[in-house]
Amino acid sequence: MAYVDASDTDIDLYRSLIGDIFRMTDSNPKGQNTGAHKLATPLNLQKPTRGYAVKLLLFNRTLRHAFFEPTRVNLEIHQKHMERIRILAEEWEDAIRDSSSLKNNLERIRNDHLAQIGPGDLSIVGLLTLGGQGLATGNNEEYLAYIDGSRGAQKVKQRNEGTFTYGEKNKNTFSSVSRVITEEYLADVNSMSEGERLNGIDSDRKDTWVPVEKGFKSDDIYYKAKDSYINWSRDAVEGIDNDGIIRNPEYYFEPGIFSSRGGFSELKVRYTDGSVIESSGVVLVPIDKNMISAKYLIGLLNSEVCEHITDCFINSSGKQATDMRHIPIPIPTAEEERMITELVDEAISVQKDEGERTLSEVQDEIDERVEKLYEVSL
Repeated sequence: MAYVDASDTDIDLYRSLIGDIFRMTDSNPKGQNTGAHKLATPLNLQKPTRGYAVKLLLFNRTLRHAFFEPTRVNLEIHQKHMERIRILAEEWEDAIRDSSSLKNNLERIRNDHLAQIGPGDLSIVGLLTLGGQGLATGNNEEYLAYIDGSRGAQKVKQRNEGTFTYGEKNKNTFSSVSRVITEEYLADVNSMSEGERLNGIDSDRKDTWVPVEKGFKSDDIYYKAKDSYINWSRDAVEGIDNDGIIRNPEYYFEPGIFSSRGGFSELKVRYTDGSVIESSGVVLVPIDKNMISAKYLIGLLNSEVCEHITDCFINSSGKQATDMRHIPIPIPTAEEERMITELVDEAISVQKDEGERTLSEVQDEIDERVEKLYEVSL
């Protein structure tokens, strides 16, 4: 078949385009004589029109029969990564379909996949992480609060001038929240027991409020300051369970990857740790932290390489969190992981206004490192 992109071509050239469509630039262009490159050959078309003669077999070898433009870069990605993970993703499709199926197949994933791979091998996000959607309170005003000093707290104070009270619900809300708390209300997340993380803190205590990870804007990449908190007393947890729904609580408070739940145009994630997860997003936690860390995955997922792979081979618009499960991930050496993790730590520091470089400068270096891991150059 002919793959032609004429979206920028003047309409007056369409008639001649049809006549020229199968005239090749060369029957065997330099650098396109091995592997997947045998299946696509550039057509000799007048710019800005781009075209290729493509054997349909190329698209049958890609995950979900992805229909991608067979550029030099895309053919390299296809041959080195997407063709390899297609079989892997299809073999484990039922096991990684959602958080429940992942839990049910965890032992098999550990034994039949993770135990068989090491540095230099290729896996996918869905076989390296567990997680899912967070909770919905059913009544944000009852269970959520802004921390004093945040923008939300300032708005609540302004809207309740003269009657405002700390720690209590106020008459007027901002974004469905009317309560503002100070540091004395905050729990020490690091000292919480497993039972407290799952079921809540003694309701007789005052310090029962913990951070809640919620919402995602483009500026929230790598890190977002904690401005919203949730009451995590035993009584409040029971109330949330009755009024709303608590999903996947075993992944709350863990170091992980937070992302929008669906419908996002760009693949962007941030680091979360020590927080409850709200239903606007999903959290992914590494299955084997000795093999791969959350920060390593965050560096890769925020890179141009993974954005390009997702756009071209997985989902070009309205990306869902489930699409991330099919992104190929190179298993790193200890040194490769260290380099990516240190850069992600620097990016987090920049987002906290503590870094010496700009986020753009750090991101450029992350992109460069990730290109080397994937052995491609965009």
